[in-house]
Amino acid sequence: DTNPSMESGGRPPAVMAAVMDKLLSDTNPSTNPSMAEDTNPSMAKGDGVSTEVVPIPSGPPPLPFLGNLRDLTGPDGGLHEHITRLVSEYGGLFSLQIPSGLINLPTAKFGGTVVLADPELLGELFQRPDVFQKRLFKHSAIRRGLGGQGLFTTDDDEPIHDQAARVLLPAFSMRGMQEYFEMIKETTAVLQQQFIEQGAAGAAVDLHPLLSRYTFDIIGKVGFGRDFSSLTGRPCSFLDRFQEFSESSLRLQQGIGGFSGAFKTSKAVAGLVTGELATSKRIVSQIEAEVKAVIADKKSLLAGEGGCPFKGAAPAPAPSEAEIDPAAAGGCPFAKKGIVKDMATRMLTEPDPETGELLPDDNIVNQAATFLIAGHDSTSTAITMLLYHVAQSPDVEERVYNEVMSVVGDGPITWDALGKMKYCTQVVKENLRLFSPAAQFVKTSPPDQTVTLGRYVVPPGTSFVCSTWGLHRNKTSTRTHSSSTPTAGPTRTRPSGRRTPGSPSATASAAASGSSSRSSSSASASPRSSASSTSASTSPPSSR
Repeated sequence: DTNPSMESGGRPPAVMAAVMDKLLSDTNPSTNPSMAEDTNPSMAKGDGVSTEVVPIPSGPPPLPFLGNLRDLTGPDGGLHEHITRLVSEYGGLFSLQIPSGLINLPTAKFGGTVVLADPELLGELFQRPDVFQKRLFKHSAIRRGLGGQGLFTTDDDEPIHDQAARVLLPAFSMRGMQEYFEMIKETTAVLQQQFIEQGAAGAAVDLHPLLSRYTFDIIGKVGFGRDFSSLTGRPCSFLDRFQEFSESSLRLQQGIGGFSGAFKTSKAVAGLVTGELATSKRIVSQIEAEVKAVIADKKSLLAGEGGCPFKGAAPAPAPSEAEIDPAAAGGCPFAKKGIVKDMATRMLTEPDPETGELLPDDNIVNQAATFLIAGHDSTSTAITMLLYHVAQSPDVEERVYNEVMSVVGDGPITWDALGKMKYCTQVVKENLRLFSPAAQFVKTSPPDQTVTLGRYVVPPGTSFVCSTWGLHRNKTSTRTHSSSTPTAGPTRTRPSGRRTPGSPSATASAAASGSSSRSSSSASASPRSSASSTSASTSPPSSR
């Protein structure tokens, strides 16, 4: 009965509501300090229904000194894949001892470590941001790297995190994306030409390096007002050094034979012996110098070009007179009133709405490095695997093609057309489920307080390694679709010389060779703190 006039033996609803509020208050650690010290409360937080809480289930038994090293390493995959396998065996919540070198955060800093891949519990975790937070970056080696105190590498309790978020979030709004659309489309046309030229040569196209240059050029334009033109063959020292840094990091992770890269101390020793630590430091210094040069150029541009944040940009669609800011430079795509500025311009010119302060110069460099590195690499990895999965599923490719032709036809694609292509959106989301560029993120409970998550009691300082790969393959969840191999689609002739969908695809082999090492490394090490969609409303393409 969802609307009873009397409840529980004739007590009026208002009385029952007061009783339930009291019960919830008494069992909430934030309002009842005595509850914070209780490691076995009689009620689970959240719904007011009397439920005996239980300890977090144990995962595979750890070994002395080694923890769960044997369960998380081996030739059959990276950390993200081993955790996914453990999720299939132990469920969506279990304790684990992760060796210090396998993940870039000190998960045992305040307490134990728990793997979380249950959608219901993860939903509750996100709904309680004051309890479960990023708390470990300030204690990690990541902070001494390129990201510094960037958005992804600052903790929730650090003031600079919220300050930067308030300044930068408007750049990620839907309106901002709409204004950037023409720039993205312009770069996509260059990518299309590269496909045509390389395809005409008859050789397989190595997709990931090409897509890495594509996303890097886009980040340069919409984020910093700089055209790197790396797609057209212009030398790009930043990408060259990033590739060198990725390869050095991978060698450092592998250590000197065996599992020496699995522990922080042994990894440091291996880095000293092999010289990889010195190599990494040199590359980081060089990349940092380049990022500082990008920001310095942006400052000079803002000072000397009438405040236009995008020199040499393609003109925006003609606005009405009411939209034009008379003080803005003509032809600048950011000249309209109320238009979201690019990230660099926003950081350099927009004060925090709460404190009234501009971001410090060193933090702007940290944010720029974060977006240039994480922003281009995770996206290019996702697009590479998207094309790979579509190429492996001819019937999906056929439906994608048919939808594009029905919505766009032979004309140019528009912003409004994107929202009408529902099946394409589903395919993109399903690819993100199958291949999440960010394989896991970490949230930690209060170091000085016992809390609950669902019906489970959480000891102080417990770190939750939230596995997106495990979540998206958790077969115990009704929200997750399992992959199935679709049958070959119908064969027909396409216009404009397009290949028949049932025929072998060079794209598939090119994608596999171009993404196998870089994308797997990126997926297992990315610090991004977000969870992608757990399902798509369609039969998913094959993961093979």
